Amino acid sequence: MSSGINHTGWACPICDQNKITSHLMTRVGGIGAYCGNGHTFNDMEQLKNSHPRTLPVPKPIPKPQEGHEEIRVSVPSKVRQDLQAKFGNTLPENVGAVLRAVVDPRTIIVSGLDVQQIESWTKLTILDAGTLKGAIYSLTMDLKQAKENLASLEATRNGKGITVNLDGLEEAIQQRADMWGITNSEVVKQITDMGIKNGWV
Repeated sequence: MSSGINHTGWACPICDQNKITSHLMTRVGGIGAYCGNGHTFNDMEQLKNSHPRTLPVPKPIPKPQEGHEEIRVSVPSKVRQDLQAKFGNTLPENVGAVLRAVVDPRTIIVSGLDVQQIESWTKLTILDAGTLKGAIYSLTMDLKQAKENLASLEATRNGKGITVNLDGLEEAIQQRADMWGITNSEVVKQITDMGIKNGWV
């Protein structure tokens, strides 16, 4: 808002009739009130007696911090409304934080569709960057444990097949079987195949 312009806290009654919300403002040294759509009201007392709809007075836009600069961006009205609904009065600070993150060359953006696919693959709920990082860490630890368990499995030949001592791994194998949609024996076979091909054992 420019210096010397103040919000009255009222909506323009003419705009209201057209179902348009427009703040009435006054200018220091000026006469009456006006809205951004060109409607003017020179008699403030008459305007007050007409009981115009009240509106919350917008907070003044803070001056940029030292070393900061303002930039103007244009977004669809729906995006603007969604941003305002999500961040409220902290919208400028949050937009600034997002822009600072975007310029980091290591920053990646994961779309909502990608999140849905990750959740379908891992059977985990991804709420934000923290839970995504936690899910990756958990899966990494599971893989590490699987490698260690694979290296320590005691296998003895039993005819044409192999009997494997799972040593308390039944629950973990069952979880992988449910996740991958295969049987427990197929899980053990796939892990064994991966271990041999990747030189884990």
